[in-house]
Amino acid sequence: MNKFLNWLVFSSENPDNIALTVKGIALLAVPAVLTIASQFGLSVQEANVVSVISQAATTLAAGLTVIGLIRKLANTFSGKKTVVFQVPAEKLSTSPAKRKVAKKKKN
Repeated sequence: MNKFLNWLVFSSENPDNIALTVKGIALLAVPAVLTIASQFGLSVQEANVVSVISQAATTLAAGLTVIGLIRKLANTFSGKKTVVFQVPAEKLSTSPAKRKVAKKKKN
């Protein structure tokens, strides 16, 4: 399961970056948040502005998701040497103090 999550989350072009697919999925959350906010009475004065932003974010997010997925599949099955991504201990730590401990242990 970890191998699949690493494959999904990290970029196939540069493992130090988050995958374009994940960025697209995250961007898809914008219209959903706007819709939920409007259900709770939080709305912008101009409904058209919200609609345009929502449609633009949805279109952009869908495009990023599709491009990222196509690129990930192409890089996975193109015959390139498969790179197994491992998250460094520094990235797993959540606090600066834990990162310092991880670096000291590494050295």
